[in-house]
Amino acid sequence: MDDRWLSVDEIADYLGVAKDTIYTWVTSKGKPGHKVGRFVVVN
Repeated sequence: MDDRWLSVDEIADYLGVAKDTIYTWVTSKGKPGHKVGRFVVVN
């Protein structure tokens, strides 16, 4: 992967999980990510 920002859809597809799983990881599991407006940015 290059250094561009990925959407939650792209991350979910890449990892083979649901979008809700990504949101759960970021909000409650302490994964590297934060909200920017209505978007979640995963580092």
